[in-house]
Amino acid sequence: MDYEDISSRLQPKISLASNYSTDPDVSVPSTTSLTAWGILLPWLFLGPILHTVSRLPRLPSNPSTVIESKIKKCKKWKWRTTFTARLCAATTGCWAVLVLCISPTLWSNLWLANCLSAQSLVCFSLGVHIAEAVDMILHTRPGLLWVHHLLIIFCFSGVLLTEKAVGFVVLSLVTELNVVFNKTRFLQTMTRRDHHYVESSRATSTTEHLHILRHSGG
Repeated sequence: MDYEDISSRLQPKISLASNYSTDPDVSVPSTTSLTAWGILLPWLFLGPILHTVSRLPRLPSNPSTVIESKIKKCKKWKWRTTFTARLCAATTGCWAVLVLCISPTLWSNLWLANCLSAQSLVCFSLGVHIAEAVDMILHTRPGLLWVHHLLIIFCFSGVLLTEKAVGFVVLSLVTELNVVFNKTRFLQTMTRRDHHYVESSRATSTTEHLHILRHSGG
């Protein structure tokens, strides 16, 4: 028996197995280089930067109903936080749709396929959730929504470190487009007079629960 001939036949099969896929169109993630992390880190800090900018005196401009409110401090914080969250949600949702359109390989393998634009999106969303979680600790009592943010931070960090399931995360971030409409409705509710603020708080609680169910697959 010719053992050399047998080993030469087995060699291609071993190399294909080590690549996790026989489809040449699917990009298999490799170890993230220092150069790639240098590109990704600025996107991670963009979320906290947006939250910091939103705290400036006139960015965004508060409506008169918020300024004249009897509970001005709380309402002003909610207005600025919701305004920033709507901006970040619009950016994340549109970015996720764009990534899926320009990277068809993500559709073919949501678990292993990867690209730099998708990783940058996950970094941006991770930074946004970190900034929002810290903001909740500084201004409110941490609740169920804060726990939800911690779970998102943990999951997104694992995705970036392992470079697995990046496609699944990008696909889930498309639903951020729905958050834009929820936040817009809440901002419109907040611009009403104080006797409507109770309904506004109830609407916020409902929106938070829907936000948690949406990310948990409910």
